[in-house]
This record gives sequence, C-alpha cells and structure tokens, in this order.
Amino acid sequence: MRARNREINIFNMSLLDILTGMLGAFLFLMVGLVPYYAKVMNSSVLSAEEKKKFDELKKLLDKGLKGPLSPEEAEQLRNEMERLQAENDRLQNEKQQIQSELDDTKTKLDTTEDERAFRTSHNERLSIISEWINATVDIDVYVMNPAGKVYGPKKEKIFGQDVGPDGSDSHSTGVKTSNEGITAYMYQAGDYLVFYRIPPGANAAEYGQLYGYLVFSDAEYTGQSKGLAHCVQSGLGASKASAARPGGFYAWATIRYVADKHSIQILPPPDKLPPGIQRLQ
Repeated sequence: MRARNREINIFNMSLLDILTGMLGAFLFLMVGLVPYYAKVMNSSVLSAEEKKKFDELKKLLDKGLKGPLSPEEAEQLRNEMERLQAENDRLQNEKQQIQSELDDTKTKLDTTEDERAFRTSHNERLSIISEWINATVDIDVYVMNPAGKVYGPKKEKIFGQDVGPDGSDSHSTGVKTSNEGITAYMYQAGDYLVFYRIPPGANAAEYGQLYGYLVFSDAEYTGQSKGLAHCVQSGLGASKASAARPGGFYAWATIRYVADKHSIQILPPPDKLPPGIQRLQ
C-alpha cells in the first residue's frame, strides 16, 4: 500500500484569496487616507502624541502593502480608523454649527438692512413752527444739520450753499401775526442748530416777540409693525429777538438727536457757532 502524503500545504487557493483580498483592502484604505496623510504632512501644529500616532499609522500602511498584518496590528489600524471617523464626525458637527450661526447672522443683517431701508424712507423729522406779532416783516427760520446742510422755508442761497426748501413761508395780509414752518429730516445723530434771520430795515417792534415750538416725530420699526411711534411737541425757548439787529442771523436753540434712542434734547445754542451766525446774550 502506498504511504499517504502527510505534508500540509497552508498556501492553498483559499488562503491566497484571503491574502489578496486583504491586500486590496489595504490599498483602498491607503487611497482613502491620502487626504489625511497630505493634511497632516503639511501641518506644522501637530502635537507630539498626534505625530506618534501618525508615524504608527504610516508604518502599518507601509507594512500592509508588503504583506498581511497581525491581529494586533489590524486592531490598531481599525481603532485608528474609528478615531479618524469620530474626528470627522466632530468636524462635521462643528461645520453645521458654524453654518447655523452664519445663517442666524445673515438673518440679523437682513433685518438690520430692512430696518435701515425703512428708516431711510421714514426718517425722524423735526418740524419748526414760528410766529411773531407782525403781518409785514418776513422773519426766516432755518435748521442746520450736523453735516452743515441748511433747511429753510424757501429756495435761496446763504453761507455759500443752496438752502433745501422744505416748509412754508406764509405771510397773509389783513392779519396781526405772521407764521411759517420748516421741516428738517434727521438722517444722522448729532446737534441740529435752529437759527433765524431778521430782514434788513425791520425794527424791533416788528420782530421782538418771535416765539416758536417744535414737533419731533419718530418712525417705529419692529419687523411686524411699522409706523409712527410717538410725537414730541415742545417750545423752543426764548428767541431773544428783541436784542437782534436787522440783517443778521441769530442762533435760537440746539436740538440734539440721539439716534439709537430715537429721542431729542432741547439745548441752548453752543458757544461756538458757524461763521455768520451770532449768539444773543
């Protein structure tokens, strides 16, 4: 009887299939890790622990290309892949959070832009109404905004600039008093100077009793409700017109506009006035 061949050949086709499959898996794994490999290699802020883990991973990848890994090495590689996946999940969550914050910021900016556009077309406005006991003399009242622009009741040029006419220059016959109104739009925060001009040739009896008051209207914006929020009415204080001389410009009051609070303060004229405007004591 022929003796049986008891030689054991471990390199059969099944084992070769397994090894070939493992090698293919490691090749795909290496390709998948190329972005991480490049990112880490180009980074200059790796910690000592991260550098050690990267070196170990690189060794495993290099060994996997040459032959099969031991169970311990395969487990190490699997754990490292899980860590990378967890890090990727964390970065994705951070990305979603940042995107959410960006969306919230954009919404706030859109709301701010909407409010700005609304207030541009519905600006707070300051109306000055003046009156004096005379039907013949023509006193003109003006408002100068913080940028130096002058609003007046009629189209003219003073202090080298064109006056923006926005008001009424009303003087009727057969009455004992005269009055006029003017509106200034409050596009910016700061001090708005109210001043007046006494016409040449007038006498103190005709303009000495000049008085006036203001109306400040505030536009409201809440996103849902848009309209007139409130209206402030107040006297301008003494004009001191009886001490004025014909032909001159005289400061009357300062209206301080506080934009963030949408409010005003009525103050005396400042000590330092624009050229051509006088302060009465």
